[in-house]
Amino acid sequence: MLLELASEHLKIPVGQLKVERGMIIDKTNTKSRVSYGQLAKGRIIERRLNERVMVKSPSEFAVMGKPVKRTDAPDKVTGKARYAGDILLPDILYAKILRPPAHGAKLISVDSSAAQKVEGALIIEERDFVAVLHDYPDEAEKALSQVKAKFDMPEATVTDTTIFEHLLKAAPAGSIAAQSGSLQTGEQQAAEIFQQTHFDGYVAHAAMETHTALVKIEGNRANVWASTQTPFGAKNEVARALGLPCIFCRRTKLAAFLRYSPPPHHSSWIRLARHTRFSSLRDRRLARAGEQYEHVCQRIANRCHGNGGGNRPGVISLGAFTRSQNAQGPRSGRR
Repeated sequence: MLLELASEHLKIPVGQLKVERGMIIDKTNTKSRVSYGQLAKGRIIERRLNERVMVKSPSEFAVMGKPVKRTDAPDKVTGKARYAGDILLPDILYAKILRPPAHGAKLISVDSSAAQKVEGALIIEERDFVAVLHDYPDEAEKALSQVKAKFDMPEATVTDTTIFEHLLKAAPAGSIAAQSGSLQTGEQQAAEIFQQTHFDGYVAHAAMETHTALVKIEGNRANVWASTQTPFGAKNEVARALGLPCIFCRRTKLAAFLRYSPPPHHSSWIRLARHTRFSSLRDRRLARAGEQYEHVCQRIANRCHGNGGGNRPGVISLGAFTRSQNAQGPRSGRR
């Protein structure tokens, strides 16, 4: 598709083009080129291919199968890498956020009277969100320790070993994610049928660095520095929460320890952004929130049962699996 767009843009046949480092280049004139970004222009582009795409030969691979050094490794091992927590700007307020003691715990009541006596502390309460802001992070933590909160704790009905049986018993009606062919025909053709059940327990899926966010509001502009792998989604959420056009939201690229980080959970610092703009922070000072561990970063448990069969070496005639996980019904795939 990009080659077709480049062909139209450069007015050159597709066969005369090559792809290299995010650019589409004329093989006969390397100065004639266009980038992916220039072709896409932020649009959603849909086109249907009318011909079979030829797969590259491994001998033509320029990236796959080649040794590549991590470009960010030197900065990370020498301490030069900058994380959200390393951004220091004048006139910052530090925020500490009240966290529930367990998943599913509901906040019943909050008594912040003692915390309000800490000089310079600003207490923010919005339904189940409670935060303490201060000029100094240790004072903010001290004030937060004075907040008395009561939670309705959910009863633990399952353990790490009984969760898989619970997933089967509590599962609602499932859905078929994909299906093709006939399972009955596949069974008849299979010389051998085998089945296996896999159990994948809960896994804490947290980044190594402190999760920190810095929010700065200037008029109708919001600058957010955050540890996130999804900057564009985060930008849209902040814009929506603040009621700003997304064009006025800015993202800054920062380092992150994990290439594959947790799913986006931006609620804490989005609320912080809202309070920075709409609460008593009328002097529009900056606000920073830092957390040692994001409680919501946890991969849920899964139970996957699969059937398979083959009629000769290297040929699969039957494949079926059912996956059960909490918060969703079973999902099936059949072929």
